[in-house]
Amino acid sequence: MNKFIFSLLFVLICPQTSFASGKVLIILSSEDKITLQQDVVHETGFFLSELMRPVKRLLDEGFELEFANPKGNPAILDQLSDDARWFASEEEYNDIRALCEKLGLCGEDRIGTVALRKLSTISDQEISQYKGVFVPGGHAPMEDLLKDDEVGRLLGTFNISERPFMSWKHTLMRGRPSMKELHRKWQHSAERLID
Repeated sequence: MNKFIFSLLFVLICPQTSFASGKVLIILSSEDKITLQQDVVHETGFFLSELMRPVKRLLDEGFELEFANPKGNPAILDQLSDDARWFASEEEYNDIRALCEKLGLCGEDRIGTVALRKLSTISDQEISQYKGVFVPGGHAPMEDLLKDDEVGRLLGTFNISERPFMSWKHTLMRGRPSMKELHRKWQHSAERLID
């Protein structure tokens, strides 16, 4: 199964589970770089296609989206991803880029034009009102999300056995054991729903 289809799995199963509308929380990284082995620093951010293709699909399906990150700072685009080669066509790239700008996630440079919601401002009661949670991939989430206590608190409160949760490679599945367990439970529930 290709990763784009897998990333949208929770969108596709929503109508079957009465989640066809409502609010989805999208958790992004606050970081613009990742420190690799031997202290090599690499610029990063969200990967345009990995975030915006699912975002477009969610919007097309009628969901309301809320974007948040640990610091509440504007989203940061991975410059490598801001290229038509990652899309089926130049037209798709231009449409996705325009939507990214419209939502304030992309600016003229790497930095978005609007501040995102700070994760610590989302209460346990409020997280239970979201219909789904999406954590897009890329390298930036490895720098902060997998070790962020607020992400752990929110996902621990959000009952992923009953509602859709999706994370991509390089994000939460490589985190501490509790995050691995959350991801394992989601994979298992998704496999049951598509069998």
